[in-house]
Amino acid sequence: MGKSLLQPKWRNRGVSTLKRFNQLEKYFEGKKVLDVGCVVGYRKPNWIHGLIAKKASSLVGIDIDKPALEEIKSTYPNLDVRYGDARNFDVNDTFDVIHAGELIEHIDNFEGFFNSIKKHLKPGGIVLITTPNKETINQFFYNLTGGLQVNSEHVCWFCDKTLVALVERNGMKVSEVKFLNQPTFGIRKVFRALLGLLPDRLSHGTLFVSAKLA
Repeated sequence: MGKSLLQPKWRNRGVSTLKRFNQLEKYFEGKKVLDVGCVVGYRKPNWIHGLIAKKASSLVGIDIDKPALEEIKSTYPNLDVRYGDARNFDVNDTFDVIHAGELIEHIDNFEGFFNSIKKHLKPGGIVLITTPNKETINQFFYNLTGGLQVNSEHVCWFCDKTLVALVERNGMKVSEVKFLNQPTFGIRKVFRALLGLLPDRLSHGTLFVSAKLA
């Protein structure tokens, strides 16, 4: 199957990452943070782990990509990044905020992921989850105009209802659900103007859920 002309390339210019971070940065301000899946975009502008480091009081990152972790350690010696599998990890500490950005759609063991999250949250702490929004009307138009291209590492899609159900089934309490907007370029700017007439759940490409210990 081909790719829709409207669908953005996965070449991360850093603009979309920065816009997503700008909508979440208040949660990191002055907090002790764990960033799960921290290496994504580490060679590109506005690496979200690096942006979090500028706001958090302390920050630990974990990832399964050992070569990337070694490169980060040599390039950014002040950052605390460690090997860890999101499906089952233990850094022997607890945190105010755990960030799992654009990660859950890659995971095939939700129980292990949430058990690890709960073990690392302080009382009153929150987990922040972002993931592509399955309900956005973009997906329909991508299929209609040439074919929806899906990241080969993704194993699932979520709408707000299914993600809330998953979080709560795994013993956590959802405190907030939002849809985050993303920047557009070229012909997609015209498309975005039309999307502005729709509700956020149909027009915004990123789903955001925050949750606490139940």
